Amino acid sequence: MEQGSPSSGSVSGGTSGLTSGTPFGSSLSQFVTIKLDGTNFLLWKSIVVPAIQGFDLDGHLFGSLEIPEKFLTDGLPNPQYKIWFSRDRFLLGWLINAMMPDTAMQIIGNTPKQTAHELWKEIETYFGSNNRVHVQSLKKALHTTRKGAMKMK
Repeated sequence: MEQGSPSSGSVSGGTSGLTSGTPFGSSLSQFVTIKLDGTNFLLWKSIVVPAIQGFDLDGHLFGSLEIPEKFLTDGLPNPQYKIWFSRDRFLLGWLINAMMPDTAMQIIGNTPKQTAHELWKEIETYFGSNNRVHVQSLKKALHTTRKGAMKMK
């Protein structure tokens, strides 16, 4: 495993990237074997979120991790930003890869997301609203369902 790769547990330069407690030194893809396809959001989310938390990337996902300044006060590149950026890009790419291509295209649309958090918000908005629409259509279908001459109540 290369030093500096997201699943290696460290980033070049001796600064912690992913935590050294990364489960079994494995990659995130080993923990999530289903792809989001538009019909399995709740199952997918119930697998994806704990896996991301296990890799200590949930701050990127939920936006609770403050983005470091890109440059230090002396104008030099901030090494903390580089770490944040590489971890966020890893998660962003992984999230896209954890979706079926058609689903990813529906969510991403014509505007690629810049951070993992932006993509996550878009996923939750897309499927949250679709779930509400689906519930409403099921309720309507139940109200209009008949058995013979009897109507469902």
